[in-house]
Amino acid sequence: MKLAVAFSTFLCVFLCVVLPCRAAENPPTLVYFWDSLDYDWQSPIQRELYLNTSRWIPENNCLAGIKIYKDVVYVTVPRWRPGVPSTLNIVNNQTGSPILTPFPSWAAQDLNDPNGIRYVQSMEIDSLGRMWIVDVGRLYFLSNNASDAQNGSARLFIYDLNLNVFIRNYTFPDSVASSSTSFLNDIVIDQTRWIAYISNAGGNGSIVMYDYNSNTSWSWSHFSMQVDNSSVPIVIGNLSLDFRTPVDGIALSQDLRTLYYCPLSGIRLYSIGTQYLYNFNSYTDLQRSAAVNDMGVKGYSDGLAFSNTNQLFFWGITNICCLSMECRFWSNWWQCKYISTR
Repeated sequence: MKLAVAFSTFLCVFLCVVLPCRAAENPPTLVYFWDSLDYDWQSPIQRELYLNTSRWIPENNCLAGIKIYKDVVYVTVPRWRPGVPSTLNIVNNQTGSPILTPFPSWAAQDLNDPNGIRYVQSMEIDSLGRMWIVDVGRLYFLSNNASDAQNGSARLFIYDLNLNVFIRNYTFPDSVASSSTSFLNDIVIDQTRWIAYISNAGGNGSIVMYDYNSNTSWSWSHFSMQVDNSSVPIVIGNLSLDFRTPVDGIALSQDLRTLYYCPLSGIRLYSIGTQYLYNFNSYTDLQRSAAVNDMGVKGYSDGLAFSNTNQLFFWGITNICCLSMECRFWSNWWQCKYISTR
């Protein structure tokens, strides 16, 4: 499966080469370092059992999402391929060598449990200390062996970190997130209306909305979310990567009025007013399409994030640097312009 090989290679380059890019200007502090990921096993017998039965294949374990709450570091290990014992974890450094402790427990990671956590790519923690956990549902769809892939319904778990209890387990309808093609990738939360916006990097791409108060969801797709075929392959140094991933990065402006998004396989940034999404039935698809703004070329990037001063940060994948844009409302029009390159 060429896509799986390309995606895996890309991530190695991104994680190993991009992170040192600011070192010359502002040396970072190294907090954790891994040659490979290891876990907080319940016993040596469990560790050997997982190794011998391929329930743990070390080379298939890679960090993706990271969030910090009350000095606790939470990380995700995507189940792109088989052999990932735990997909949501806490970084445990008690022994002086960081290992991953399954969160909230080993039992919650059991793939044989219909209520267990299957595959977490991203999560977000709100101001009330609740972790919104996006469960992709599908497993191993980037495996070199296509027969490994398993379909499954996407879900959203919400876990209260202060009470140490799950308070929500929501299954997305197949009409919102297909159990055979969806890939719920990243999440941002409007904490005034309690609406979550989730990028769906599966199929042709879409944005999924979830309303906490009504416990309902819906989705919206647009051609701006699709793969830009003129921007493929993606060239990083001597690597030419022919993989095609639609909408991936997603970010919410500080005033909650504008949602920004971009396809991974594309170089342009787009935005839409959030009222067209949370008041979904008040507008037609034609009105929503007319409300999409092409913010211009920003280059290839994965995740997006806003600072509290409305600076949009993202990694420049092909030019190996950290970029930021300032997004403001100028003359009745949202505009973004580069303000720094590091």
